[in-house]
Amino acid sequence: MSRSPGGTSHISVHTPLRQRESLKQNRKAYLLDFPDGHFVCANLVIGCAGIPLDCPLPVGISGQTLWRTQLRDGRPAVLVGRLLELDDQNRGHIRYFREELGLTATVLTMPASSYFEIHNLHWSPQDGNVILVVPMGEEAFRSEQDFPQPGAMSIPPRHFHYRNPRSTVDLIAPNGLRVAVIEVAEVNKVIELMKGLPRTVELGLVTMRIEPSNLVTGSRFIAPPCRLICGH
Repeated sequence: MSRSPGGTSHISVHTPLRQRESLKQNRKAYLLDFPDGHFVCANLVIGCAGIPLDCPLPVGISGQTLWRTQLRDGRPAVLVGRLLELDDQNRGHIRYFREELGLTATVLTMPASSYFEIHNLHWSPQDGNVILVVPMGEEAFRSEQDFPQPGAMSIPPRHFHYRNPRSTVDLIAPNGLRVAVIEVAEVNKVIELMKGLPRTVELGLVTMRIEPSNLVTGSRFIAPPCRLICGH
């Protein structure tokens, strides 16, 4: 989409760059344009197995059908889009992410053209699973060249205690054999940060130990997602 919910009467919004060029081969997309003060609300509706693909939309769901297909398990899936006007609730979401949180992206040098958006995933009893997309503006970018040099700031550094227990997970092939072990080493350290000064901090080391005896030559597979314990 050319723009997502974002933008008020006094805050500018950047639009995505090279939208058509960014599409992968044989991939389809809808590039939509709409007036200021509006946003696109897209609803993904998935029915039960056995329901015809051309079945009417449920009561309460309205809009233009953008995409319709049938999943592998036989369930129909329909993507419905609507053009809505920003209300106080939408503006409150935008204000929270853009003004209260003050999220920024640090770049080495400020580019001539830039785009940055926030994705917020949440669930509510009224709306179910929601993905809120908020595009940012000039306030979301800062250059390292604009930061003050160390020693020129009177604000003392802040210290954060970071801990991460040792964590391992097995990588299992489709035949049930373990082909590798992924491990995150234990970390217990104090991180020193100063406001306005970027710093790269190593938070841990991830290693993978392969078990060659369980590998099948020439056989490829995609393992299911694995989860490791993260630090705090």
